[in-house]
Amino acid sequence: MLFAVGTYTSLGGPGIALIECHHGHLNLRSATNAVDNPIWLHASLRRPILYVAGSWGEDDQGCVASFAWHENTLTLLSRQETGGASCCHLALDEEETHLYAANYTDGSIAVFPLADGRIQPRCQFLQHAGHSIHPKRQTGPHAHQIVFRPESREVFACDLGADQVVVYRRLEDGTLEHQTAIPGTPGTGPRHLIFDGPNRFYLVGELTGWISRYEAEQGQWRLKQILPTVPDGAGENNSAAAVRMDANHVYVSNRGHDSIAVFEKSEDGALRFLRTIPTPGEYPRDFQLQDGGYLLAQQNRGGVAWMDASGALKDALDIPGAVCLCPIPE
Repeated sequence: MLFAVGTYTSLGGPGIALIECHHGHLNLRSATNAVDNPIWLHASLRRPILYVAGSWGEDDQGCVASFAWHENTLTLLSRQETGGASCCHLALDEEETHLYAANYTDGSIAVFPLADGRIQPRCQFLQHAGHSIHPKRQTGPHAHQIVFRPESREVFACDLGADQVVVYRRLEDGTLEHQTAIPGTPGTGPRHLIFDGPNRFYLVGELTGWISRYEAEQGQWRLKQILPTVPDGAGENNSAAAVRMDANHVYVSNRGHDSIAVFEKSEDGALRFLRTIPTPGEYPRDFQLQDGGYLLAQQNRGGVAWMDASGALKDALDIPGAVCLCPIPE
């Protein structure tokens, strides 16, 4: 299977790398540095296009870009400024007529029309507001993820700085209309969420290393459960990052503790902590479930690594500053 790897070029990364996972081995196919710090990648399901969140220039101005891929080659098609700083996450509507971007530093959302995979100048800019209790990390809004709710026209944006998930409705012209905000537990710092159907999601808090379960009841979202992602006493210097899910489990990457947390998921969605699996490198920023194991993007040491379910290392590639793994549809 082919994956695109996003890296921090400021940490020596090659930009976007294309790698192949095959029979327990990893192979580097190609790389391009056409965008600075491409830290989030989103592949089209309709055409051979890769959308990229990155930066532009020395002041970390946010940008989005699109690339066409053919075999081992990525070709830059378009690039646009987001209007914010540190663009860190992307979403596509189902018809792929618009691209939605989250800017971390200033806590904003930008919307872009698309034309045959080429990103047009932005048509909307939405500024988040608010703060929370952390004296350094939550003095203002920090949008960290934007994602569509299944079976709806709603768009959810995690805001780490404001301790909330902002809910928008996508209008017919592709722009967003503010609906409400779901409060998070103060000080947790909402980073990423994953939906389990339209009426349940699991939310990872970066600042505390907790995972929360929310359920929709009578038109309102209710917090049902909150659990640490590391064993008792091990979370003082831990920062949770990515969240993945299969039919029976939810998984979270732990930076600092340097592990993958495994939770059992019951039929009603309740989570039970099972174990953590140590990663072979440091700061597992992102991961994908792969052949019964884990493909890891380890930001600080270890590059891209492939380990089995027990944590045994199968193979690794020395790719500095690896932070995002995006499967390429075949």
